[in-house]
Amino acid sequence: MVAYRLVDLVGRASAANILGISIRELGKLVETFQMSKSFRSLRDPGAAITWARELMGVSKSLLTPSVIEAVIEKVNDKRITNSKDLRKLRPILRDPVAREHFLSDEGDIESALLRIPQPDPDPKGQPLAELDGAMEAMRRIPWTTLQELRGDEDAIRRITAAEELLRSLREALSPPNEQSRR
Repeated sequence: MVAYRLVDLVGRASAANILGISIRELGKLVETFQMSKSFRSLRDPGAAITWARELMGVSKSLLTPSVIEAVIEKVNDKRITNSKDLRKLRPILRDPVAREHFLSDEGDIESALLRIPQPDPDPKGQPLAELDGAMEAMRRIPWTTLQELRGDEDAIRRITAAEELLRSLREALSPPNEQSRR
């Protein structure tokens, strides 16, 4: 709001110089403030800036006037109640079916998300994805916890069983060697 008022008083170039920002950054601040005026039905009028910032965070190539109008209308009608939900617009606006549904009168963010096709799971990739998940879970174990398990016979037995399972998995997936072909 200060940047907007300063532009009114001294112009864009002087306002940017006073604030120590570029004219482009000043333009974004002014545009965000102007958009925030459209959000009228919020309990806290100061929250309108947050809503405008979230909406301005969506790619300009996706943010058409009809999208802006639809978002403002749905927020003012309390059909979108959390400003962070506007982040979900990115995938919606990239998909033509989901976009069309969102822009319709009955569409909202959640119902539009349901219209985005999910990629077909790759049956070959599923076991590898589960293996990746297991490795990630192991990486998240804090080293302090591991230090506490040092010398624990049960922990060592379980790790040995995991090693044997991985070795068996590697052998099952490895191409047959020359000796087993004969």
